[in-house]
Amino acid sequence: MATPFKFLLLEPCKCIKEMQKVVPLGPEYTGPYKSDKFNSAMKTENIKPDHYYLLFLFTMLIYALAWYLAATRGLNCTLEGESGMTAREFLRTGDWTVNHMNGRPDYDKPSFFYWLIALASLFTGSVSELAVRIPSLLSSACIMAMFRLYRRDQVSKNLRFALPAVAAFIFISSPKVFWMTQVGRIDMTLNMLCFATVSSFVLYMRETLPTPRKTLFYWGFFVASGVAVLTKGPVGVLISWPPVFLFLILKKNWRELRRFFLGPGIILFMLITLPWYLNVCISTDWEFFRHFFLEESVSRFGNLFKGIEFKQFNHSARGIYLVYFLTGFFPWSLILPVAAWLFLRKNIQESWQKRFKPTMTHRVMFLYTGWIFLFFSLCGVKRSDYILPLYPAATLVTADFLIRLFESEKNIYRQIFEKISVALSWILAIVCIVASALSVALISETVQHAVSPLLPPRLGGHLEWFGNHYLSVIFTTLLAFFTVSIYWLVFRRSKYSSSDAWSKFMRLACMITATWMIAAGAVLPFIYYCKDMRAWCEKIDHIIGSSPVYTYHFWDEECAFYLDRPQIAQIPLNILKELLTRNHRRVFILVREKNLRQIDQAGIRIPWMLKPKEKAWRRLYLLSNEQE
Repeated sequence: MATPFKFLLLEPCKCIKEMQKVVPLGPEYTGPYKSDKFNSAMKTENIKPDHYYLLFLFTMLIYALAWYLAATRGLNCTLEGESGMTAREFLRTGDWTVNHMNGRPDYDKPSFFYWLIALASLFTGSVSELAVRIPSLLSSACIMAMFRLYRRDQVSKNLRFALPAVAAFIFISSPKVFWMTQVGRIDMTLNMLCFATVSSFVLYMRETLPTPRKTLFYWGFFVASGVAVLTKGPVGVLISWPPVFLFLILKKNWRELRRFFLGPGIILFMLITLPWYLNVCISTDWEFFRHFFLEESVSRFGNLFKGIEFKQFNHSARGIYLVYFLTGFFPWSLILPVAAWLFLRKNIQESWQKRFKPTMTHRVMFLYTGWIFLFFSLCGVKRSDYILPLYPAATLVTADFLIRLFESEKNIYRQIFEKISVALSWILAIVCIVASALSVALISETVQHAVSPLLPPRLGGHLEWFGNHYLSVIFTTLLAFFTVSIYWLVFRRSKYSSSDAWSKFMRLACMITATWMIAAGAVLPFIYYCKDMRAWCEKIDHIIGSSPVYTYHFWDEECAFYLDRPQIAQIPLNILKELLTRNHRRVFILVREKNLRQIDQAGIRIPWMLKPKEKAWRRLYLLSNEQE
């Protein structure tokens, strides 16, 4: 073999060829060039620069699809319309202290998230669909940016940027994360703040010397947790502080325990949280305290402590969160249990002890993940959105495990992953081909008529969407196949081609990106179109004009947002009968189909009624006491 000087300086072309022949032995390599100066340059890592570029491209493509869906679809998801109406009331009234919705105070949540929507509306021009979802979109981007702070956790210095690249892709490609990124709810913002709190603690503990970075992370811990409390109340610290507290107790680090929970940071935390809460409680005569803290917070744990239920909730099975996570984090949820088993196992093989030795980051993230599962499992009310804060921690552990696994020697776990990744790649390839072929075929009216009877009426009655949006369908289909060609034509046939685990992971990442393109370009927009109520609301808004409008026995936040009335009151059956039978100024009443049958059974005559389309997703009827 050539000398180090000749190897590195005199023959650069031959150097590249020689490097590709070197077996990736990792940091335990003790061959002829065991010096750190030459070892890092001469040993070849399995990951190549093309991997970084492609993963960044795939991540940005999926994230751009989330922006596209957020800007184009209506507010047809739970709580989105309410968030938009609350932010709009802030801008109209100028009262930024107490939430208002539908002409009345709303004490369900603190105000910080709605402040963000109102601030976003200054850039979009109004409280639009995109303005409602911008906080979630930016929160997801902040989480992916925070992964870069963990780059020094890698075994090899050459892999310092592998973890941010892999973690960002795993995070945004998870079904639940992609969904919540383009939904205007409070959960993604809370997720970002809680992860920032835990990350500040981890990065603080990693700084061994009292540097400005260490001080910044210390104060960042309390700033992030304080803003989390302003976002969703005490849950902002109940899910981020206990893992930190427990970690310090297990490590018997009493000095840092006192510094964190009895130090000056607590004063900053109180200065951030207490002024707004005291102000809103006093201004509402403590009605906010009773409704938010007692009814909305404490009552959710009424299944554990009898007698503290100030409000009744429907309780769910405790094991449902495992199902939510396995589906929401798929396919990476298949890898996380193996990662946890290897990182936490003590009697691991000696050759793997250094490669899979758990770091402080792993321990904190495992405590954080386990605490979230336990905390929300104890809560009686269970929704898949509640466990969203565990996704960044699970992503970080999974990404770090995959990188360490790929850079280790050949073993049974790598072989299993390679086989699973190849199988998933082919399954996703088949799904992409079938979905794209069907989407393009549905552009034809002949195919629409043939397929319509095979689908449920709510879907089969709206297949004209493919013909009206044929350009977007064709464009996203071509873009998906172009994404696949990036791997197969540019990467697969290049000098970086190999049959190792990294190559198979990149193939899987490529197919996941193509699948999301087909889903976000054709499948999901079609489903959102079927559920979209904007055209119906625009029609009835033109008919209603300045007349008063009511709802009978239900509340539709999407219609209330688009009708944009100061107040839409809910009325009981006796008031509805009086409004429809008494001769006075014209009024309008919105009812659902099942409520319409109750009106017929009560024998109430309806002078005028506007019916929705026969195959509408949600059938809302507009009633009036006078003919048009």
